[in-house]
Order: sequence, then C-alpha cells, then structure tokens
Amino acid sequence: MATFASSEEVEKIVGGFLEQAIARPDFIKKFADTQTIFRITYTNPEVIVWLDCKHDPPRVVYGADTGLAQDVSVQMEADLANRFWLGKLNLALAMAQRQVKTKGPTAKMMKLVPLLRPLFGEYKVYLARMGRDDLLASA
Repeated sequence: MATFASSEEVEKIVGGFLEQAIARPDFIKKFADTQTIFRITYTNPEVIVWLDCKHDPPRVVYGADTGLAQDVSVQMEADLANRFWLGKLNLALAMAQRQVKTKGPTAKMMKLVPLLRPLFGEYKVYLARMGRDDLLASA
C-alpha cells in the first residue's frame, strides 16, 4: 500500500518541503551553484517535480509540460522520496537496485545529495508540524 493517498498529497508534502528548502537563504546559493535542472518523477501516485537550479533564485515547478529542459531525470516511487527525506534511503544502493532510475549525468545529482543531508532532520519536524506522524513511521 502506498504511503501517499494522492498526487496532490505528494505535491503538497514532498514538493512543499522542497520549495521550503530551496528558499532558505543558506541553501539558495548551494542549489544555484549546481546549474542543473532536475526532473523528478514520483510514481505511485505520480507527480512530476522540476527543480530548476538554473533559475535565479532556484525554483520548484510541477507538471509534465513546463517548457524546461532537464539535465538530469530521476524516477522513484513517492514512498522512496519520503524515505530519502527521512534520511533512511541509501541513494547509491537504491540506484544500483534500480529502485531509483536516473538519466543524464548522475554525478550532478550525487553532488546535490550531500547538500540535502542537513535537511533530513527538518523534514521530520515538517511532517510533525503537519500532523503526519504516519509518514514518520512509514519508512
């Protein structure tokens, strides 16, 4: 059974957290320095999230038809995204097992991961504030 009930829920929770993360003054430059456009496709349920780090400031855009050209494409189940933000997903292993599929220069994505680690604890607080203890326990 999927952790998320709908695409809207994935967008609100996972996408909303990413929007907050890239807006933080201490993270804006880190994201911008990647100069990469990431297309992240979450499945079960499906949501397409674009992380546009070429835009000043970086931004999150939703949907398939955005006019953006991806540098890196990432696909994973929404449940895995929740596990990732909780710090409970070994991304390299998940990629090796094809749970996370990538296209494009994977090195660009892997450079971003260490930047995100400090946000794992904040994601837990974010979920708790939303009253989503079920997502904390689901991973």
